[in-house]
Amino acid sequence: MTTLPRPVRIQALLTSRAKLDRTAAPAILCFLHNLSDDGACVSFPDGVAAPERFDLFLEQGGQAHPVEIRWRDSGRVGVRFLDPLSDETLCRLLPHLGLAAGQGSAGDAPGF
Repeated sequence: MTTLPRPVRIQALLTSRAKLDRTAAPAILCFLHNLSDDGACVSFPDGVAAPERFDLFLEQGGQAHPVEIRWRDSGRVGVRFLDPLSDETLCRLLPHLGLAAGQGSAGDAPGF
């Protein structure tokens, strides 16, 4: 049996927003802990239960990226992008992923 290689995950600490439902409710704050073209690890504030599918906004004023949850563990969820991120989107995000090397703190996380 052939095993496909796992995509490269970029370690990150990036503030983001998630729209958990289709109502007029505002998007809520969340944090990306790693990112690849096909998925991410996301955490939410205490008490927030993410549904199986929701929209993730990676950039301020950016487009919604529909995701589905693949796993849940210790307050974090692993999501799969229903449409993989483009190279252009990943390149725009790279300058904001600098906290992966341990600079700053969660309070200093880039994003919006």
